[in-house]
Amino acid sequence: MDPGDPRRGTELTSNAVLGWSGEAKIDWHYIAPGKPTQNGFVESFNGRMRDECLNAHWFLSLDDARAKIEAWRRHYNESRPHTSLGWMTPRCDWAWNVDPCFGVMGAQN
Repeated sequence: MDPGDPRRGTELTSNAVLGWSGEAKIDWHYIAPGKPTQNGFVESFNGRMRDECLNAHWFLSLDDARAKIEAWRRHYNESRPHTSLGWMTPRCDWAWNVDPCFGVMGAQN
């Protein structure tokens, strides 16, 4: 296969990034095989997306997949309760008044 063939994109991209990081003297660190906890946030998100979106829907076309994934993404980011917000949703009034450094702003005692 020709090195310029677009079907080799990820392989050539990886080689280019590794080459660049070496020239720039940047250490490249991999997640060790069998150690997904080294990247727990991404693993958690990937599991939720797979279980709640990808496995839950039958995609009829690329446009259908885009629409369903976007709807799930909006729900995940805007409507879904988050433990870090005390099980409130990011869209509720209370969540908008929380300062990450100082807690609830304007709270009444």
